Amino acid sequence: MNKNVAALLAKFGVDPAGFEPHENAADVVSGQVPGQIATELWMAIRALHGTTGVWPIFRGLDSSFESFDMPEDTEALPEGDMKSMLRSRFVELKDVYADLLGKGAAKLSMEDIAARADGAGIYGSADAEDEDWPSDEPDLEPVFLVMHDSDADRPVDSVCLSLVPVAHPWQAIQRLGFGGYNECPSPALLAALFREWHSSYGAVPAVITSDVIECFVARPPQTEAQAWKLAVEHWLTCEDVVSQETQSVRNLAKGLWRAPTWYFWWD
Repeated sequence: MNKNVAALLAKFGVDPAGFEPHENAADVVSGQVPGQIATELWMAIRALHGTTGVWPIFRGLDSSFESFDMPEDTEALPEGDMKSMLRSRFVELKDVYADLLGKGAAKLSMEDIAARADGAGIYGSADAEDEDWPSDEPDLEPVFLVMHDSDADRPVDSVCLSLVPVAHPWQAIQRLGFGGYNECPSPALLAALFREWHSSYGAVPAVITSDVIECFVARPPQTEAQAWKLAVEHWLTCEDVVSQETQSVRNLAKGLWRAPTWYFWWD
């Protein structure tokens, strides 16, 4: 383990000796940390990344570190802007919802298609576009859901933290082999998308479980237009956050406005 990270763990009262190497990747070590200090510890390790080359990722509540698959993924990350990388998913969604989107959909932009999907009530909230934009400031303190016991409304007792050696935060997604199942993009495509979101919003992965990614966002969108554009990108990346959570792309945009965290879940 990196000596600076080890010293930081000890400073937070966490024994570095309790961290074990993954059975398929000895350079990735994992251990349990108290939920009460987890976010603060994550922030501290994150701040040292430029010096240590170690990126912190919470893996959930499971203490069986070897249970996390870590397939080797060496696929090159795709290049291009967000629209080009999401184009195949955009075309797929247009085909799936062709009857509901109406005539002329083939020539519409991603943002136009999202607005038409909301207007058609595809996900059950056709009136979302008529609702006022929120006027209250959102909570700017990051809260990662994997570390919060919603029933008791308090931090979980402990959470699994993995320390991943990567040059860039988004590379942790590919390094841990997350993605490529059901409707979830491949690890390489996800890493490339987060590379662009890191550049635009300072977004970095903080939580990677078996089906969830949560992010810390240093520069979230500040306007309705920025939040809407980002929500469309999230919708194309992870339709489940709209179809099973927010019920409209506009509602998703409201949740992304000035928010310090993002949540993705693939069913």
